[in-house]
Amino acid sequence: MRISAAAAKWPFVLVGLAGFLSFLAPAAVAGLATTDFALNFFGPDAGRWRGSAAIAAGPVPIFGDEVEAVVEWAAFAPGKFQLYLNDEHFGAVDPSAAGEVVYAYEVVSITTAVPGISGLTVGIDDGDLARLGSVSPTSVPGTGGVASSSSFAQPTQMVWNFEGASLLDAGEKSQILVFSSIFLPELDTMQLHSGLAFPDPQPLVASISDRLFEFEIPEPASFAMLMLGAAMLLAGRRNR
Repeated sequence: MRISAAAAKWPFVLVGLAGFLSFLAPAAVAGLATTDFALNFFGPDAGRWRGSAAIAAGPVPIFGDEVEAVVEWAAFAPGKFQLYLNDEHFGAVDPSAAGEVVYAYEVVSITTAVPGISGLTVGIDDGDLARLGSVSPTSVPGTGGVASSSSFAQPTQMVWNFEGASLLDAGEKSQILVFSSIFLPELDTMQLHSGLAFPDPQPLVASISDRLFEFEIPEPASFAMLMLGAAMLLAGRRNR
């Protein structure tokens, strides 16, 4: 059976049209909980240091305080947070210094907040305050949402406050909240407050450990290519 030239060209036309439409389609947004830029070093999510925490507490008897929200978080190897910002928040700038791990958190959705979310804290161990890098707790401008009204580090936790006009209400989100360190992450507790309502037990997120950052484990594909290259190099030396 012979296929005419006109009929034969249609599959190519359809493929080209599909490619053009996929180019016009908006790119999928990868939040902190799913970003492939997250530190890949024996983390809780298939090796990566990233995740999300669903918060639900209250209503508190008599007062009626309650909160229902989602917080996403990730830890980034040096230089990777800027790559994440380039993809998701173009124009925003990584405030950390060279060689530092960035710890990032974001209140991404709020279903209920009575009287409103007034603070987010991340726990640290005794002695971790001395391991803080060039960036104390702060908000990253240009990442959308509400900036913290004040933020600081203290011996037991990193603190971001949302007070007054910055109080987080239902339907709002925060800017990305960060601090930095030259030390690798471990899991520690996070707390989110709305009046007297807060989660119990507290969810676990990335925070400072006492292990110095030295390297990041390569992706499986990159690692395989590295091993193949090493094998070929070794074989070439043997042949010579």
